[in-house]
Amino acid sequence: MADFFDGITSITRIHKWYLDLAEYIKKITGGNSTAANLLKYYLSPNEQRSDVLKNTKCLTILDNGGNVYTTGTYVLSSEFLEKTKEQSNYFSVLQNKFIPVFFSERDKNKGILKRLKDDNNDTTFVMNWAESLGFPFVETGLILQKLNYYFDEISNDNDDILKKIPKKEQDKFDVFVGLHNYTVNAEIKMNVTYSNFSKAKVSNDNSIKLISYLGSIKSWKSIFIDYYDFNQEVGFTLPNPDYTGNKSSAGKIHPELKKVDFSQLNHSSLVKMITAGLAKPFYIYGECEETDKRLLIKNKEIKK
Repeated sequence: MADFFDGITSITRIHKWYLDLAEYIKKITGGNSTAANLLKYYLSPNEQRSDVLKNTKCLTILDNGGNVYTTGTYVLSSEFLEKTKEQSNYFSVLQNKFIPVFFSERDKNKGILKRLKDDNNDTTFVMNWAESLGFPFVETGLILQKLNYYFDEISNDNDDILKKIPKKEQDKFDVFVGLHNYTVNAEIKMNVTYSNFSKAKVSNDNSIKLISYLGSIKSWKSIFIDYYDFNQEVGFTLPNPDYTGNKSSAGKIHPELKKVDFSQLNHSSLVKMITAGLAKPFYIYGECEETDKRLLIKNKEIKK
């Protein structure tokens, strides 16, 4: 089979297949599935609503050309943000990339040393940094393998398998299918102590030369953003919500197939639906105030 939808001339029928797929995703990701809700939001352009302020933040950071007034906005729940932080590489990237930038550890022309040079009379500084986060390549492969296994099991109407999917795996699937990759913009407030005498040097004339400062991150807001759309050249193996095991089942698309291999199905139909008024890309937005001690660092040395 060259293309799963070969011979299906009705884009409305294909649209329904994807809506059914969204319901099917809940079997893997749990009943309160953000991944399923995001796909349904894409497929329901008349139900989308725009938040101009949130869209403006998204556009400023992503710079993808979306319209802040007409593009829909999907606001992520606090529960899903917690899933995302725990199940993706959120904390490792923030600790290994964001914090070194803020404390000017890798580039003295960025972060706090740049701010101290420009505003050396201040003691409190507001800074921000954005990076793409998500799932590393190796982990992506492992997740896809597990998803394919569950697609096979659930397509057999073996709903008992759902009881065997650990909650942690459901959460990971929900984040992976819903976002995969996303952007975090961190807005922090750092207090600086100039008199770090513990690291001072005494000159020959007995004068004291400070060689470093102390910095403490007093607040940290993470803004999660993404632009939900599809690349028509890309595809993933998916379960077939029309599967019955009977090739002759009426009104179904290839009901004999439990799942659809990525070689038979790319995202081209999802893109065509935009022109037909059956789908529309949108912005994803979420924010949270961090309380984690791994991020709210106290009295960290800043070398001049």
